[in-house]
Order: sequence, then structure tokens, then C-alpha cells
Amino acid sequence: MNETVIAICKCPETKRLYGIRIENVSENRWEMTWTFPIKEETAKREGYDQAVIGGLVYASANFPGCPYCQSKKMTICSQCGKLFCNIGENNVICPWCEAAQKVRGGGKVSFRICSDI
Repeated sequence: MNETVIAICKCPETKRLYGIRIENVSENRWEMTWTFPIKEETAKREGYDQAVIGGLVYASANFPGCPYCQSKKMTICSQCGKLFCNIGENNVICPWCEAAQKVRGGGKVSFRICSDI
């Protein structure tokens, strides 16, 4: 396997971007392993807005979470499809498009990670 992608995420508390390293650990299973602050221009230049993954995504045991708010919970916006961290609330506002939504439990995901930063 050994496929790795970088997803772009936005912290709702700070409105700042960060990258999440996601590794394919087995067929249809991915693990979030690491995070790092990133600038928008760097994310675009590196092509991080073009990554596509499908399958189940979990946080690894050592996943540090958001570098700003430390949340280890990630949410995909049902409106814009972009990724953001969640401090554990059920009703959230997407920091990308400001759509209000109810967070549902885990499950299989298949998505284009954060296009059009």
C-alpha cells in the first residue's frame, strides 16, 4: 500500500489552514497520522487540493489533532465538501462556506479532499 496524501483542513476557531497526513494502511482503510500548519499558496502549489481518497478514515493512536485547537475530530462539510476540525459539537458551522450542519457519526467516506482552497 504505502500511499500517502495530504488533506487541507481549516480550524473553525482560528480560521487557519493546516495539512493532515493520511496514510493508506490497508484496502479501503486510511489513518490520519500527522498535522502541520500550512499557507494557502503552499497548499495549492503542492497540489494538496487535488488529492482523492476513498474508504474508512480513522485517527491513528498518535494523531496529534489540529495544531491550533488540538481537536482530533474531523468533519466533512455536507455543502462544500471541505474538511474542518470539530471540538465535539453536534451542530457546527463550516469555516469554509459558513453552512450550518448537524454532525453524524463515522462511516465509510469517499471524497475529493478540499478542492478550490
